[in-house]
Amino acid sequence: MIKGYASLKDTKSYFENRNINTEKIRKTPWFYTLPMAIGTYLGNTSKEHSNLYIDSIIYGLINGVNYIDTACIYREMESERNIGNALNFVINEKKILKRNEIVISSKAGIIDNDFKLNIAPKEYINSILLKKEKIKREKQIIEDEEVIYSIDVKLHEFSIKNSRKNLGLNTIDVMYIHNPERVKMEIGEKNFFDALKNLIKFYEGEVKKGHIRFYGMATWYAFRVSEDNPMYISLEKVIKLAEEIGGKDHHFRFVQMPYNMKDNTAKTKKTQKVKNEYLSAIDAANKLELKVTISAPLNQCNDFKTGEFNSKELIKYVVETKGVYAAMIGSKKRENLIKNLGTILD
Repeated sequence: MIKGYASLKDTKSYFENRNINTEKIRKTPWFYTLPMAIGTYLGNTSKEHSNLYIDSIIYGLINGVNYIDTACIYREMESERNIGNALNFVINEKKILKRNEIVISSKAGIIDNDFKLNIAPKEYINSILLKKEKIKREKQIIEDEEVIYSIDVKLHEFSIKNSRKNLGLNTIDVMYIHNPERVKMEIGEKNFFDALKNLIKFYEGEVKKGHIRFYGMATWYAFRVSEDNPMYISLEKVIKLAEEIGGKDHHFRFVQMPYNMKDNTAKTKKTQKVKNEYLSAIDAANKLELKVTISAPLNQCNDFKTGEFNSKELIKYVVETKGVYAAMIGSKKRENLIKNLGTILD
């Protein structure tokens, strides 16, 4: 397991060593990155796609992209393993980078399978999660018997343990609670926040153990839908809970949500109430001192098929939006990463 985590000093040096214009760099109180991360959602579990990801990640890490985003569910854990292979290559084998120069974020709470086991998702859920790990079915949501969603502490503990192993990291910089709105929709407001309280206690404990450094929520609908929607989650209420458990120095510091030229509701629709004022999800997060990262900035490439937009237009629109810290841009192929990086540094 590779020890350490991203530091302010070493991430700053990372960009200085590459003569990257400081105006292009974003800063948190804990590290520096570009306003983009290498996203690892798209693709299948084939060896071909894994090799493409490993090549792209290594190239990116060497050439200025020190931020990588993933999730346990992405490509049945293969994306995390590909990142782990790339990190081992640049840190341990070639010794051209240090762990403290790199920011890694992942997500826990949705699991479908482990590709290495060569079993069906339904068998993985029943044999591994429910039987071997003794995660109780009544606390979960099963969709089509192939995906499990949860805010149960035991599943998140299992997921983080797997992610650390897959990535080969002692400490993950940011761990997101993945799409918790799917659980809230099923169990209701009170039951959801009762369960979330236990989960936040667990995440603060994971920080103390050194397993993660920060945590947050990666959502699809939760912060952007109206209050009467069963998937709505109040950011202010979540932060009050984090402060109740972890004090003002709590470690819930990041949120992730979709935002792009075709779906800009995260910035334009005032859905979140903070101190009796309705704000957009992005503006509310900023007011609550959270860093906002963006999923689907390229609308998962759907607009390329019609020729409606090009990647440069889409990327610029997202990263130049006030309140956005960084976009998670899928970069399975090196040539796409080079093009995306060029847009950021332009």
